[in-house]
Amino acid sequence: MDYILRGNDKDVTNVLKEQRIRINRGMIQLIPISECGLVTEEDARKTLECMLAEKNEEIGRLTASIAEKDKTIVELTEERETMKARIAELEVQVPSDEKNLPVADSKDLQEEDAKVVTVTDDKAVSVEDEKKTGKGKTSK
Repeated sequence: MDYILRGNDKDVTNVLKEQRIRINRGMIQLIPISECGLVTEEDARKTLECMLAEKNEEIGRLTASIAEKDKTIVELTEERETMKARIAELEVQVPSDEKNLPVADSKDLQEEDAKVVTVTDDKAVSVEDEKKTGKGKTSK
């Protein structure tokens, strides 16, 4: 929405003071007008050129960001394909490794390999009352 603000200097100044936060944030843009009350073509052109330059910068940043992300996607896709190929290689090797195992391999433990551990408890537990006796009464 575009408006032309007209009024006495005091009221216009008050409106500008009240709206200075929105102006600083860029929510409201003030475009100067000429003395006859119209926006000059030169001012309008400058304003549009500034806006166009800002938008072009933003487009350039977004384009660079998209190109960087596309490059990352290609790299990750290549890495995924490499990993798939490596997994396929490893899966082919796994069955051949199983064939090389000796058939007589047993998980049973032979008795001659086992050690016999004997546990003896030589400690005797006394059930006596282990209260400390206090000092006897001494004469003065």
